[in-house]
Amino acid sequence: VDKTGTLTINQMSIQRLVAGIDAAEIDVAAAVDLPEDTHELVEFGILASQRDPFDPMELAFHHLGKRYLADTEHLHGDWELVREYPLSPELLALSHVWKSPQGRDYVIAAKGAPEAIADLCHLPNEQIRSLLGRVDSLAANGLRVLGVARGEFRQSNLPGNQHDFVFDFLGLV
Repeated sequence: VDKTGTLTINQMSIQRLVAGIDAAEIDVAAAVDLPEDTHELVEFGILASQRDPFDPMELAFHHLGKRYLADTEHLHGDWELVREYPLSPELLALSHVWKSPQGRDYVIAAKGAPEAIADLCHLPNEQIRSLLGRVDSLAANGLRVLGVARGEFRQSNLPGNQHDFVFDFLGLV
């Protein structure tokens, strides 16, 4: 069974956005405009993707951004990618560290398995249970679900591990 379409047509699209832990789901296909509270979720999903992606999921993030966030402050073509923290068997999440031309601080974007993103964000057990319940509900509808988080870093030396950043949970895609 190819529920995502990646085997048959090598293409994915983002269908739902859940900004925050207890937020309502946004059906992207039905939305004329995305609600403001989802813009940062899409922004950091893009920042956690390759700038010129080939991966179907990362392409879906970029297409969504071009469709809904063009000409906004949420797309950052002039930012510099400083470091990548890749997926690992121990943590199914990746992080990209960015620096804006105007800023001195780093911005970190993370995406990955929702439980890994919850771990990076140090969410309390009650919030994790709520989050995983939402993930199960989305997955039961045949959707692949990713978590997205953002962080900031002000020191000069980046840590060796992405778990050493302080992340805020942004939502589910």
